[in-house]
Amino acid sequence: MNVPMYINQAISHFTNISSTAIELRPGQILQGTVLKLLSDKMATVQLGSLLVTARLEAALEPGQNIWLQVQPEQNPITLRIIPKPSNAKTAQNQAAGGTLSDLAKAVSIPLTKNQLAFLGSLFEYQIPVSTELMKALPEITQKFGASEDLIEVLQIITKKGLPLTENTIRGIRAFQKNENVSAQMDHLLQNMQQFSSAPDGQDSIGKQLRSYVNQLVAQLQSIKETLHGITNQWDNQRNRSGAEQEFENLASETPTAEVPANATVRPTSLTGNDWPKQTAKAANAAFPIQFDPRGTQNTSKAASRESLPNQQLNDPQPILRLLQQFGMEHERQILQASMTNPSSLAQHTGSVKAAILQLLQSPEAGHLPHALKQDMQQLVDHITGQQLMASDNTPTAFVQYTVQFPMPGLQRENAWIHIESKKKGEKGIDKDNCRLFFYLTMEHMGETILDVSIINTILTVTLYNNQTWIPGVVQHFEKQLRQTLADHGYVLSNIKIAPLPASTTSFSQSPPDSITNYKGVDIRI
Repeated sequence: MNVPMYINQAISHFTNISSTAIELRPGQILQGTVLKLLSDKMATVQLGSLLVTARLEAALEPGQNIWLQVQPEQNPITLRIIPKPSNAKTAQNQAAGGTLSDLAKAVSIPLTKNQLAFLGSLFEYQIPVSTELMKALPEITQKFGASEDLIEVLQIITKKGLPLTENTIRGIRAFQKNENVSAQMDHLLQNMQQFSSAPDGQDSIGKQLRSYVNQLVAQLQSIKETLHGITNQWDNQRNRSGAEQEFENLASETPTAEVPANATVRPTSLTGNDWPKQTAKAANAAFPIQFDPRGTQNTSKAASRESLPNQQLNDPQPILRLLQQFGMEHERQILQASMTNPSSLAQHTGSVKAAILQLLQSPEAGHLPHALKQDMQQLVDHITGQQLMASDNTPTAFVQYTVQFPMPGLQRENAWIHIESKKKGEKGIDKDNCRLFFYLTMEHMGETILDVSIINTILTVTLYNNQTWIPGVVQHFEKQLRQTLADHGYVLSNIKIAPLPASTTSFSQSPPDSITNYKGVDIRI
C-alpha cells in the first residue's frame, strides 16, 4: 500500500473539500483567464480552480490569459498583473503571456524545458507557487530529481508553511518513505557497537570519538528499552482483561481470509447482532504478535516484565516519552539552553538526534565509515521529518499534525497518526472536535486504517480492512470500547467497516461548518 497517498489525502483534506475554498497567500502566483467583462469595471475571472468576480483596475480583454501575484496585506485582496520584461519594443506594464515560458521570462528566472514541465505539475496539483519557489527549482530538481514524490513533498511543505530548504525536503522525504524506524535503529546500533569495539588507536578511533559513539549507543539502547516497556505494558493490560487467553483458545477455530481485490464489499454498520458468533473467535488475529525490540519474538512475557522498572510498566505517556527520546524537542532545548545557560549547550545529547548531530559535527567525524555516516544521516532526516510533520506554521484556522512511530506487531512499517482540528488557542487541538487517521500494517490484521471523526465528543469510526473476520472482532469489543470512551467523556455513535479504498478513492467526509465556501469576495486586479 502507498501510505503517503493516504496521508496526503488526509493532509489535503481541507483544501480539497471544495474547489471553491479560497486560499490565497501573499506572493502566490496564479494563472487567470478573463471570462466576461461586467459593468462598473467588474469581470468574471477564472483563477485556477476558483471562479471569482473581480474589480479591474487594468485594461484586460475577454479570453485573455494572464499571470497574477497576490499582494501582501491588502484589503480587498489585490492581485498584481505580472508584466512582460520592459524593453524598447514592449509597452510598459504590458501583461505577460499566459504560458509557463512567458512567466519564467517575466520574473527573470531561466528554467529548462524539464523544469518548466515540473513547474506546470506544481500548478496542476494546486501547490502555491511563488517566485522564491521558482528560483529554487533548478537546484531542487538537480538534487532530488523532478519526480512525483518530490511534488508530494513540496505539496506538504507549502501546505504546512515550512521553509523551503534542503534539510526540510530531506526530512519530509524520509518521513514519506515510512521505513521502519525500529529496524533502522537496530541496524545503526549494531554497526555502532561493532565500530566502537575496535581497540584504542585502531581504525582511527580516538577517545573523544569513542565517547560520542558511546553516547549514541546509550540513546539507541534507551529507546529499545522504552519500546520493550510499551510492549510489556500492553501485554500486562491484556492479561488483566483476561481476553488474551480466550483468544488463544479460539484463534485456531476460525480461518482467516482476505477480501479479493475485485470483490464488491459494501460498508458494514455494526448496529445489530447479525454477525455469526463464530466470527468473534478470530479475535486473536486482531492482536499483533508479541514483539521484542531486540529482534526476537518475546516468549517469556512475565520474565521480561519483571526485568523492567516500574515506571516503564506504568508509564502514562509512553509514546510521548518515545518521541522525546527520538529528539522531537531537540531544537527547542538548544534554544532554551542558549538563552539561559549557553555553556551547557555541549551537554545536550539526551536524545538520538542530539547524539547523532554531535557525532557528525565533531572534528573527528571524518574517521567514521561512509556507510555509517549515511545510516546516521538517514535516521536524522527521519526525525527531522517527524518534527516538521508535527509542527504548524500556517495562518489558517486549522492545524494538522502527523506522527509515525514503531509499534509492537508492525513488521515492516511504522504506525501513522494524522490529526486535523480547528485551532484551539495558538496551535492547540480541540480534542472534542477533530478528525484522526490511524494507519497500521500488522501481522494478522494486515493493512488497517481507522478514520475517527469527533464532533462535540461524539465519535463516528470507519475501519478500513480487507479481512472477512474483522466485523466479528469489532462487534466482540464494541461494548468494551463504548465503556472505555465513556470513561473519558466520549460517546461512540457508530462503527462502520469497509474494504480498503482503491488508490484513486478519496476518503469521504463532509466539510466542517467552519470552512466557508466562496460566495463573492472583493478582489482587485
